[in-house]
Amino acid sequence: MTRPSPYALDCCAMLRASLRVLLALLLLFAQYGAEMHAMSHLRYDLEVAQLGAKNAPPLGHGIEQCVAFHGVAAMLQSAAPVPAAHCLAPLTTAPELLPALLPPRIVFNSRAPPALS
Repeated sequence: MTRPSPYALDCCAMLRASLRVLLALLLLFAQYGAEMHAMSHLRYDLEVAQLGAKNAPPLGHGIEQCVAFHGVAAMLQSAAPVPAAHCLAPLTTAPELLPALLPPRIVFNSRAPPALS
């Protein structure tokens, strides 16, 4: 019966640690790519504001790159996105939703005498 080498356990632990470091580096570079992609859109938006939509040069990349970086760029945001104004339904007040036909009923009735309640 042979005993397992102690170096075999160290090799597996080293492989796991190196994979974790590699994953962290890949995530870091993916986030950097997402930021650079966002900057390209910002540069394009500035050119559109200065030159107009018809005179601005094209964006320079296809929709595939936007879709690829969308998931990574969403991690970088710390706040929930604000929906556009045209996506929101007009607000209605509570009386318009439910007309008050009857006075509100008190759900909890105390056990005190009627004169004191």
